[in-house]
Amino acid sequence: MKYVSILILILILILIFLQSAISNASELSNTNKSYIGVSLFTPGAMNVVAGKALESTTIKVTYGHLSTATHGIEIGATVLRQPTKELRSVQIIAGTSSTNSVLTNSILKWTYVGVSTTIQNGSFFVEPGLTVGSGDFSSPQFSLQVGLKFDL
Repeated sequence: MKYVSILILILILILIFLQSAISNASELSNTNKSYIGVSLFTPGAMNVVAGKALESTTIKVTYGHLSTATHGIEIGATVLRQPTKELRSVQIIAGTSSTNSVLTNSILKWTYVGVSTTIQNGSFFVEPGLTVGSGDFSSPQFSLQVGLKFDL
């Protein structure tokens, strides 16, 4: 079942990418725009990303639910934004994540705060970050989102 979900997400990413290439989706600007997208990895393996750009910041929510053991949510607020560069923004993030470890056959949890940066080219983005927190992992931990997002 989980392989079907992964395949469906990959197909959705491909379709969205093709749609973006065809329609030349506009770049996210500084003024009151919303976006939605999909991403892989932190916080819930396969995620939906939604954000609202305000005059001075962008608020972003990322939610993923792959299974009852693998899920997470992350909320971020932009503290530095450069909408005309590939290095788009730096944001403060907070979240919680739970994953099923096949190595230890247990559910591992992580609640965190941190900082991340968004590198974006067209609709494609990569968001590496560094977090500190509590749970079954040592601090600090790297976080990563890779995906596509589109203006609404």
